[in-house]
Amino acid sequence: MYGHKMNGLGISDYKSYIKKQLGNENILLLNSCVISKNILERVEADIDECISSKSYVDLQNNLPSVFNEKDIQLILNSVLTSQKQLQTIVINSYIVSKWFIEKLSKDCDELVKEKAKTIVESGKYQQYQVSLQASHTKLQKFDDEEKVDKREERRKKAAGGKSGGGHPRPRNKN
Repeated sequence: MYGHKMNGLGISDYKSYIKKQLGNENILLLNSCVISKNILERVEADIDECISSKSYVDLQNNLPSVFNEKDIQLILNSVLTSQKQLQTIVINSYIVSKWFIEKLSKDCDELVKEKAKTIVESGKYQQYQVSLQASHTKLQKFDDEEKVDKREERRKKAAGGKSGGGHPRPRNKN
């Protein structure tokens, strides 16, 4: 993206030019800009904090607004080690600790069990099962009636004979 803009300034090899201008500084060329090691270290620290606190972090909010989704993906590719990848899940610009997801899952599991117990005790579950069975029986009865109707239709067509329809074959006059 910025390579095109630098070509307009007469700089054809923008990567070498940027590296030459910034000297020995450790940089990362992104889709829309160049970043220094300081930003990479900040992202690493955010990810470490996310893992240790068993929570999540939105990198889009923690990084300067110039970064787009592709930039964030390049940064993540640069800083997410295989060990950190095992402990997190990446969703767009969110880094979520797997521990956080497990805790949410356990909380939801308990909530579902409580709701299920309440519904069974109130009799709503049994009412639902009866209504399901009744609707299934009605559907089955309707399907059986439809099959009988189709059989009747086929019988009528077969009993009707070969009357009408089509043109008679011309006879040879020879």
